[in-house]
Amino acid sequence: MASTFKRKDGIYSITFTRTVDGKKENKRFSLGTKVKKKAERLSVDYARRYEDGEIDPFGGWSPKKDISLKQASALNFSLDAMAEKFVSERSQANDVTSGNYRRHLKMLQDQVGDTLPVTMITEKDIRDFCFKSGIKPATQKSYLRHLKVFFKWLADNEYVDVNVTAKIKPPRTKTNISEKVINEEQLKLIFKAYRDKKKSHKKKKHVSKKVQQRLWFRPLFTVVFFQGLRAREIVNLRWEYINLKKKFMTVVNTKTKTDRTIPIREKAHQILKAWHKLNGYPASGLVFPSPKSTFTEIKMSEAHVSKVFNEYKKLVPGLPKDLCMHGVRHSCGTELHRLGMDIMDIGKFLGNSLEVTKIYVHTNEIDLQKKLKDLD
Repeated sequence: MASTFKRKDGIYSITFTRTVDGKKENKRFSLGTKVKKKAERLSVDYARRYEDGEIDPFGGWSPKKDISLKQASALNFSLDAMAEKFVSERSQANDVTSGNYRRHLKMLQDQVGDTLPVTMITEKDIRDFCFKSGIKPATQKSYLRHLKVFFKWLADNEYVDVNVTAKIKPPRTKTNISEKVINEEQLKLIFKAYRDKKKSHKKKKHVSKKVQQRLWFRPLFTVVFFQGLRAREIVNLRWEYINLKKKFMTVVNTKTKTDRTIPIREKAHQILKAWHKLNGYPASGLVFPSPKSTFTEIKMSEAHVSKVFNEYKKLVPGLPKDLCMHGVRHSCGTELHRLGMDIMDIGKFLGNSLEVTKIYVHTNEIDLQKKLKDLD
């Protein structure tokens, strides 16, 4: 058997115990780490291998020798082979995420060579790959984010001594919120584009089913605009968490994992009442379930909702170039700040930290023009 304990210096150790001729024998080894999670993982692995007879702590084996052997064998693993092993072990990753890992790691292979051992890749190699000139900061961040996960996996599994990406920070990008938000009039223009396209499709007989009309579009994005909900929050919004009489809603499945109860603003309240009536006054279930199903527990995907928004957004000229679905949420925070709401209250309403909420404290050309007009 094997047991783990923490020494006075904070380093974890493992003790193997066996009984020979009625006498107990112990062998204690340092695990060489102060990280509890890593020590537990090593202990479970060593204990299993000891019970299966793969290692013999009483016959000359030690964690130090084991690590040395693993690192030596890693010299035989090319970047290509280790990348494939990494992706195959990430069973929790969906097809899109796995595809991104494969693509980014293949691009790194093209730069440093397919057969280069992972132990020979340096921090400079990563910086040269991620921060090439001509690549947008957002793309650089994406490259680095995926490589950080890969090299952390290599270090955690002790294929390499050091995680070469640990000290690399993503590029700083200026957050220009004014290029991502719209006002209520611009939202109405998007709704008009939606109505016009629906009429056109009906005229051409492209729309034959109710599901194709996307009746959810206007009420959903009205709620997003006036309540500042994230994509995951709006698709998980439920009738049992909405009190139309007292004008309150509870937002669940938040980014911070903390539910929040917020007042329902008047225009969101009007559209929710109408949507509630249209759907037969449901007492429970998703507010915006998948229109392809009659079952109210099947939700729409965030990606689909965002895709539909982008489809109609493109039909309206003059909108901010970086506007996306999340920008509609930002629009709520911006509008609340213009109306004079305290920055702390905006954070509570949106479910943001103070640091994140500070992005709404900005003055764009509209605010500046109004202030100058008031002064004149």
